[in-house]
Amino acid sequence: MGILDDVVINAKSVAEAVGRKAGQIVDVSKLRVGAAEVNAEITKRYQTLGQYVYENSREALAADPEAMGKMAELDGLQEQLSVINKELTDKQNKTVCPTCGKHCSNTDIFCSTCGAKLINEPEPEAIPQEDFIMGILDDVVINAKSVAEAVGRKAGQIVDVSKLRVGAAEVNAEITKRYQTLGQYVYENSREALAADPEAMGKMAELDGLQEQLSVINKELTDKQNKTVCPTCGKHCSNTDIFCSTCGAKLINEPEPEAIPQEGGPNDEAAKAAAQGPEPSIGTMPPREFP
Repeated sequence: MGILDDVVINAKSVAEAVGRKAGQIVDVSKLRVGAAEVNAEITKRYQTLGQYVYENSREALAADPEAMGKMAELDGLQEQLSVINKELTDKQNKTVCPTCGKHCSNTDIFCSTCGAKLINEPEPEAIPQEDFIMGILDDVVINAKSVAEAVGRKAGQIVDVSKLRVGAAEVNAEITKRYQTLGQYVYENSREALAADPEAMGKMAELDGLQEQLSVINKELTDKQNKTVCPTCGKHCSNTDIFCSTCGAKLINEPEPEAIPQEGGPNDEAAKAAAQGPEPSIGTMPPREFP
């Protein structure tokens, strides 16, 4: 009963303590979400600043070898993306001849190599059904083998286009990452070099505000995580406190007490029997003889 008297007075105080602790957990969770959102916005602003600097501030940063190195890496990625996009455009603007496999322009009606009609030809005017069907069969494919080959070539073209699109997406993602890296570097190291650029300085001022906001959230988060709510009066006490400095109640986070032997343990009956000694045995006495 001593422990119960010290920690909680009654069931109501226990419920209030749990409620306060739950509220503290919710507050910490909200602060963590807020910090994650601000961090995401900072990352986005780094990317925006990096792209702006890459496109507009080469001369101002010409004396900074690290910044110029980052821009050179971006140049390489941009060139790689340009090559992929050109190849993608060429693939998308080409039609595979169903007969010989030549890549023809989408504007071609006949293959320039074998003269076969291409699949993407304009719709013909309405003609009798039988002539229409026979005309398509005669003009587009000669036999089942050529049809299969045409389908295979078209499928290969689709696969090539898909691979190019995936490659372009990967390079774009890397460019975005490099913009972010460049933006963060410029923000932390190149303020003086860009002091004459009001737009760049404006972007840095926005980042300053976000960094200050993140600092406030992280400080509050640290304070919340280093506090324990008193189960009796609700005061926020340090995690190192054992008793509340306001009401004197023991805090929930006190060290666990050492184990105390229980009364009426499992060996009590055996100890009692040993103290009483062995019971007398009647069966071992010799029988008495009478005359």
